[in-house]
Amino acid sequence: MAEQLDPAVEQQLADLSDQDWRSLSARVRPPTSSEQLKTIAAKHISDDQLNTLMAIANVKAFADEHGNIDEQKVTNHVNKLFGTQQPQPPRNWGQGSGAGGPAKQPGEDAKSALARRHGVKTDAEQLDAGIRPGADGRAALDRRHGVKR
Repeated sequence: MAEQLDPAVEQQLADLSDQDWRSLSARVRPPTSSEQLKTIAAKHISDDQLNTLMAIANVKAFADEHGNIDEQKVTNHVNKLFGTQQPQPPRNWGQGSGAGGPAKQPGEDAKSALARRHGVKTDAEQLDAGIRPGADGRAALDRRHGVKR
């Protein structure tokens, strides 16, 4: 059975304008779960998408045991429904995955290390300088064995 209000308080409430009533209600009542859901979802989607979500959403599905809306649940579902999540970087699943850029040729790292150690230009550096890779070695071989090409 509802508790009776003092007639003076009842009259004051009856005399409130619609705007004053909404203000009083907002201060006295906790926000509804629907409003919490709408507020959280609005951070991630457009107004049209928000209206669509609110028309079909089961608000209880997003609530925790205390009746509060779980922000992570809302975010996950909104991302799945409307594709609003940020693209994830591709994962490297190991050999042959295609991840990690162009594949290195066998021995490329060793050639680079030797070139740095002995001051020799890499094949790419020689090509950039207009030198055919291996030309120095062929010239030395020709001098040593007296072969002319």
